[in-house]
Amino acid sequence: VEPWDGVRNYEARNIMREMKVGDEALFYHSSCKVPGIVGTVSISSEAQPDVTAYEDPEHPGYDPKSTKELCRWDAVQVK
Repeated sequence: VEPWDGVRNYEARNIMREMKVGDEALFYHSSCKVPGIVGTVSISSEAQPDVTAYEDPEHPGYDPKSTKELCRWDAVQVK
């Protein structure tokens, strides 16, 4: 089980918020030379605040407008 974090697209975030445990999803790489589907995953937790958005300013997914109390981004656990 791994976190699916670092998603910084509002439409994708909204879809993640609708995911339920047991749902199947396509895992997609978009920030690379050749974007595309790289696999399938099973959702193992519902959406929770994405700590990569506010914990470490050096993280590539850091969002200075997100805080622990008001995080704009979510993550789910996948396997």
